[in-house]
Amino acid sequence: MQFVLSSSIDASGALTILVMAIDGGRPFVVALPVKQGVGVRYTWVRRGGSPAELRDLLMTVGNDIDLAPTTADYVRLVVRQFPANQAC
Repeated sequence: MQFVLSSSIDASGALTILVMAIDGGRPFVVALPVKQGVGVRYTWVRRGGSPAELRDLLMTVGNDIDLAPTTADYVRLVVRQFPANQAC
């Protein structure tokens, strides 16, 4: 199972991608915020908890920013376009 959400690109050139997946039978959530001219700012991973608890986490984040379902292919495209610590 994999669940991928992304915000739209805002006026400052930033967007956030959230991925919920399972590794070795254990669910986890990864956040990937990126910004044009900055690149990948940081990432965080939340392991533990049930799939329902992690879905609730995604919904909580989704209440703060508008998120839409997307694909792993989109994540790969974004990562190629926003390398870490991109020069301004």
